[in-house]
Amino acid sequence: MTRLRLLRAALLPAALAPWLMLAPPARPANLDVSAQRIVRDAQGAATAIGDVDIRRGDESLHADQVHFDPEGHRMTAEGNVRIRSPQGEIRADKAELDTSTKQGVLHDARVTLNGGARLEAERIERTDAFIFRALHPAFTTCPADAPAWDVAAASAVLDQREGTFTARHARFRIGGVPVLYTPWWRQATRRKSGLLLPRVGAGKRRGTEVALPLYLAPSPGWDMTLTPHWMSARGLMGELEWRHADVPGREELRIEGLRDRVTASNRGRLRAKAGWRLPWDMNLSVDADHVTDHDYLADFSSDAGESATRFLQSRAALTGGGEYGWWQLWGMHQQDLTQPSNAATLQILPRLDGGLAIPLADGAAVLHFDQQTTRFARNTGLDGWRLNLHPWLELPWSLDGGGLSARLFGGVRHYRYWLNPLAADRKPRLTAGEFGAEVRAIFERFSDDGTLRHSIEPVLRYDVVNAPEQTAMPNFDSAFGRLTMGNLLSSNRFSGQDRVERVNRASLLLVNRLQSKDGPDAPARDVLVARIGASYNIRRRITDAAIQARPPRPFSNLVGDLTFAPWSSLRLVADGQYDPAGRFFDVANATLAWTPDGHSLSLGYHMTDARYADETQTVSAAASLRVSRRWRASASWNYDTLRKFTQRAEIGLSYHHPCWHVSVNAYRINRPSGTTGGGNFGANILLEIDGLGSVGQCAGGKG
Repeated sequence: MTRLRLLRAALLPAALAPWLMLAPPARPANLDVSAQRIVRDAQGAATAIGDVDIRRGDESLHADQVHFDPEGHRMTAEGNVRIRSPQGEIRADKAELDTSTKQGVLHDARVTLNGGARLEAERIERTDAFIFRALHPAFTTCPADAPAWDVAAASAVLDQREGTFTARHARFRIGGVPVLYTPWWRQATRRKSGLLLPRVGAGKRRGTEVALPLYLAPSPGWDMTLTPHWMSARGLMGELEWRHADVPGREELRIEGLRDRVTASNRGRLRAKAGWRLPWDMNLSVDADHVTDHDYLADFSSDAGESATRFLQSRAALTGGGEYGWWQLWGMHQQDLTQPSNAATLQILPRLDGGLAIPLADGAAVLHFDQQTTRFARNTGLDGWRLNLHPWLELPWSLDGGGLSARLFGGVRHYRYWLNPLAADRKPRLTAGEFGAEVRAIFERFSDDGTLRHSIEPVLRYDVVNAPEQTAMPNFDSAFGRLTMGNLLSSNRFSGQDRVERVNRASLLLVNRLQSKDGPDAPARDVLVARIGASYNIRRRITDAAIQARPPRPFSNLVGDLTFAPWSSLRLVADGQYDPAGRFFDVANATLAWTPDGHSLSLGYHMTDARYADETQTVSAAASLRVSRRWRASASWNYDTLRKFTQRAEIGLSYHHPCWHVSVNAYRINRPSGTTGGGNFGANILLEIDGLGSVGQCAGGKG
C-alpha cells in the first residue's frame, strides 16, 4: 500500500504541535506526517491509519492510528504508541491528549528517561511537558532485562523539570518482594542536592565510625559534598569535596580534618586538582596533596596501599610552546613521610625549563638549546639558585630507503650557582664540553607469506665528556645512576642536574625482535623482543668521590630485558643485570601474566643483591577468577623470602549485577605504620545500588 507524506500538514498541525514538544520549541518547526491512509469523517475529524509517523524537529510520535477531533481539541493515538524526544521515550498502548493544554492520559504506559530510569503504570496523567502523575506505579533505574529492584507506590509524580521522583505509600522491592515501606519517598533522577547513603564501619584504629554525606548541586557548573565523619576513637572529622567545570577547565578540591583524641592534635589533609586552557596555547595545571603529619595516611586513608607512600608532592605548572620549542614554569613542594620533620626536605620553588630545536640547512643539522633555572628552598640546610645552559648541535643522517641511520652531536654544558651564606663558595660554576656519535642499523627478514618479521637492530654509541672533578660542587638533586637499560645509551648516568659524568665510553645495544600478524593487512604484534647491552669505559675516573665509592670498571655489567608474548593472553616480562667480574646477578625481575577470557593470573619475582644495593627478594602472586557470569573471586599475596614473612595478603569475592554490585574482601599488612604502630588487618564490605548510592561496612584491627 502506498504511504502518504505531507510536509507542513494542514491535517493535524494544531493537534500535534503541542503534544510533540516535551520542551517548548524556540520557534515553529515544520511537521512531517506520514501514514498508509488518512481519512476525514462528516464532522471534519481526521484519522491517520497504518504505521503513522509524525515528526517535528527532534521529536517524533509513532502509532498504529491517530485520531484528531478539532472541535474538542483532542487527539487519540492507539496501538504501539511511541513518543521520542531529547528527554527520553514514552511507550503506551493508548494516549489521549488535549492539544491546547498539552495535558493527557497514557494507558499501560512506560516513561524511560535518558539516564535509564523507568516509570511504568496502567495510567499516567501528563499535566504538562515535564510532569507525569501515576497511579499504582513502579519506578526503577535497572535495565529492562535485569529488574533487580523497584519502588512501587499508591501514587507518584515524576518531575523532569526538577529531576525528582516522589511517591506516596512507597514499597521498596527487591526481586518483586517488598523489603521496606515508607509513607513518603523522594529520589533524584539526575544530579540533585540531597543526602547520600551513609558510610559505616568499625575498626581498631578509628573505632566505630559513621559518615553521612550531604550532596549539594546548586548549578550545572559546580557541586560539592559535605560529610560529617564521626569516629569513636578519634573524634569528629569534617570532609569537604568541591568540583567545578567550565569552558576554560575544571577544578577539584578535597579538604578533611579533625582534632584527634589519640594524638591530642589537629590533623588533616588537602588535595586539589585543576587544569585550565589559557590564551596563546598555554596550559596551567595544579596537582596538590598535603597532610599535616607523616602518620596521617596510615591512620585515616581509605586506601591501604597509601600507608607505604614515602613522598607526597604538590605541583603547579604553566606550560607553553611553539613550532620550534617549549617552556615550562613550575614549582613543587614535597613532604617526606619517612621523617617526623619536613624541615630538611628540598623544595623546588620555582623552576623554569625550556628547549629549542631549530632545523638548519634544510634539516641537515639541528641546533638545540636547553636550559633550566631552579630555586631550591628548605628550612634547614643549603639552598639557592642553579642555572643550567646546554647548547648543542646535532647532525642526523639516514640511508635512502632506511635500514641505516647515524647522528653526530656535540655541545657545552654550563652550570652556575648562587647559594645562601652557609656555602663556603657562594658562586661556584662548572663547564664541560661533550661530543658523541650514534649509529643504528636494521637487518630484517620476512616469511614467504608476509605474516612473520624477524629483525636484528644493533646500536653503537660513543660519548666523550670533558668534565672536571666535582666532589666540592653543590648537590641538590643528583645521585649516581647505576647502569640500566634506560641510561645505557646516555652520556650522563647521574640523575638530576648537578653532576656531569666524566666519560670516554663506547656502548652497544643489540635488539632482537620477532613480529607476527594474522594477515597481510593486519597490524603487527611483537611476539619476542630481547635486548642486551654493555659499555666499555676508556676513561675510568671518579666524578664525585662523595657519591661514587670506586672508579668505574672498564667493562660494565651486562643489562638485558625480555618480552615474550606467544599469545595475546600470555606475556612474560623479565629484566636483569649481570656482573661478569663478580659472576652474580645484581638485579633480576620477572613477571608472568596470563589473561584468558574473564580470568587473570600474575606471578612475579624480584631480587636485588646486597653487593649492588639494599638486599631484597620477594615473590608475588595475584589472581582473579570469573566463577560465573556475575561472580568473581580475587586474591593477592606478597612474600619476603629473606625475612620469611608475608608482607601483604588479600582475598575478595564480588557479585556484579547490571543494577547493583556487592564486594567483600579481607586483607592483612605486616608493616608497622601509623600512630598505633604494628601491622594492620581488616575487612571491607561494599554494596552499590544503581540509582540509589552505596553503603559499606568495614572492620579492622592492629596486628
